[in-house]
Amino acid sequence: MLRRTLKFIIILIFLLGVSDIYAQQQNNANNQTGNKKQGVPGNPVEKVLIDFAKLPDYLSIDKWQIILSGYSDNPLSRSLSDLKIVPVDAAKLSIPFKFNNALGIHVYFEYSHGNDWAQIRPRLEINPFYAKEGEGIVRNVGPIKSISMWVSGRNYNYSIEVRLVDQNGKYKGINFGTLWFKGWKKLTWVNPDYIKDVNKRDITKVHLYPQYAPYLKFDSIIIYKSPQEIGGDFVTYIKDIRVEYEPLLKKLDMPVNDEKIWKIQETTAAQKLKRLDRWLNIKYSGSSYEEQYKKDRAEMEKNLKSGQSQNK
Repeated sequence: MLRRTLKFIIILIFLLGVSDIYAQQQNNANNQTGNKKQGVPGNPVEKVLIDFAKLPDYLSIDKWQIILSGYSDNPLSRSLSDLKIVPVDAAKLSIPFKFNNALGIHVYFEYSHGNDWAQIRPRLEINPFYAKEGEGIVRNVGPIKSISMWVSGRNYNYSIEVRLVDQNGKYKGINFGTLWFKGWKKLTWVNPDYIKDVNKRDITKVHLYPQYAPYLKFDSIIIYKSPQEIGGDFVTYIKDIRVEYEPLLKKLDMPVNDEKIWKIQETTAAQKLKRLDRWLNIKYSGSSYEEQYKKDRAEMEKNLKSGQSQNK
């Protein structure tokens, strides 16, 4: 009887142990599954920031300028440097997509062994109230995964940078490295601070109306000539600039149209254009750029009269 009782107790202890191990394994499996579900990364989208093959009228190439520095900031270099929208033979492109136009950049750097640069930008700053998505601005920008540009090099050991502005007026320069290659190439900057696992990110909240939803806006392209390059004529071509990011805010069903009621963003945008107009009037009055300034001024008036906010 004692032997039978002892045997029963041993079997019971064994079964309880096996049950405990199984339960622990199930809990671990459930935890792992739960972590996988919770740790699903965000879904970045790639959008065009600016497409030089499809520039709108208010960003047409005649409204752009090249600003030179250092030894190259002289009358000869300024007169020879130029921007054009050039035709592209799409049939001869070896890249994954086809297009018919691109931005052509010709900069004449003074012959020297100095550090010169050329900045390519619109004469009038892109206004976030009037600008359409993909025409120099991308909206609702959350975590940025990468920024890229399609550029055609001509084996020059110059470097290229894109300068962007966010909704707080903070500038960010993205240097894509050297143009020491031939033909079309996608240059990509990968954000080292991008956190793929959403569970490891800090929770942030942003101000809503009358603030803009977070955006990135195009400011300029900068070509840097290193001291190793002697200078002279330089040519390159750019198709577009793209941003890969996660949308920050979900599209909410807002029963009240804030901007329609208060018109704060429209008023602020108009005031900013007027301040810019006064500054440009002082800058260009009596100069050789005065005629072009008047054309730009007419474009500002057009935006003021016809503009409805594209910030959705």
